[in-house]
Amino acid sequence: MKKLLGLGIITMGILTLSGCGNNKNKEISSLKLENSSLKKELNAISESSASANKKQENKTSTVVGSVQYTITKITNKKIANKKNNYTDAEYNMSDIKSLPKNYYRATINYKLKNVGKKAFDLSYYQANVIDAKNNEFTSESSSEYGFDENSNGKVNPGMSTSGSFYLISDKPIDLSTLKINVSEQSTGSDTLGAAGVVEFK
Repeated sequence: MKKLLGLGIITMGILTLSGCGNNKNKEISSLKLENSSLKKELNAISESSASANKKQENKTSTVVGSVQYTITKITNKKIANKKNNYTDAEYNMSDIKSLPKNYYRATINYKLKNVGKKAFDLSYYQANVIDAKNNEFTSESSSEYGFDENSNGKVNPGMSTSGSFYLISDKPIDLSTLKINVSEQSTGSDTLGAAGVVEFK
């Protein structure tokens, strides 16, 4: 009788362990399925973002003062917070330590044309990008940081200069539409063009 009871307990233990194994396998399968689904969703978001960025490329802005922009290329990526991934934008960011382990960086390459009649000096000029969610990326912000990398030289009438905006955020950056808030254009002593917001149609 004791032998039968012992065998019964062992059999029940094996069946219980077998059930646990099945539950564990089901849980792993469920997690794998969820992981696969999330990857597909992230890829779809990434493709959608790339497609939205492409729509903004080669667009020319409205004119404000003497200024007109043409977007030549947009890249928008999730970046691992490592020094070897940094650009001049990160190195110029005073609150660099506030960046999380992974953050987002968009790069907007542009041509800036002087459509006015006199040369203006970029060292007296400032421009900030405004994204589709109406966030303005400025050099003073740590949550929506903006850095305008340009020649800082003079732009003669009818001429263009190239540059890049770097936008940094801990959240994804939506550039499905964008605007640029521009300062007055100046020689340093004389104002040549009004401030305002250029838009891309």
